[in-house]
Amino acid sequence: MIIEDGKGTGKKARVDSDNQLRTRAVTSEEISFYSSETGKGYSVYGRRNFAAGSTNENILSLTYTGNGKLHIQKIMFSSNSTNAKVEVYFDATGISGGTEITPLNLNRSSAQISEVTALTGGTDLIATVASINEMFDVRLNRNSFLMDFAGAVILSKNDNLFILGEVGTAGDKIRVMVYYYETSD
Repeated sequence: MIIEDGKGTGKKARVDSDNQLRTRAVTSEEISFYSSETGKGYSVYGRRNFAAGSTNENILSLTYTGNGKLHIQKIMFSSNSTNAKVEVYFDATGISGGTEITPLNLNRSSAQISEVTALTGGTDLIATVASINEMFDVRLNRNSFLMDFAGAVILSKNDNLFILGEVGTAGDKIRVMVYYYETSD
């Protein structure tokens, strides 16, 4: 079988000694594509200055309200605490309080508004999480940590992601940045 270029120039594709087609491509992360092509790539920043040490406190709630899909590309965590822990959950219930925050559109020329309700932690951000819905946890220890999901974490209408944490000493901080894009399918 011969594979031709499809443009009628008569060029044939090259195959290596294992009979594999040799190709070359330039790739980019999907968030880059959606940001530039649809204007629907976003980031949302949650933060918490902890009132107490060694106690779970809520940092960020992200609920998708659109009719398509929300794809989480990456989540970045950082803390100034020597004993920080962050836990990430799906399907928190009874979410209330907190401070509503507006996600930042990564394409600064786009007027597309994210279809999420985002709340950042304060003493009044409340929710109930179930241990069976914990996606992962990470220990920070005065470090930053980047978890790359490559868009594989997908939220549908009314699905949520809820992030809580714990620090060693009252007054310590945890910061969270979620990078995501929205699709219509």
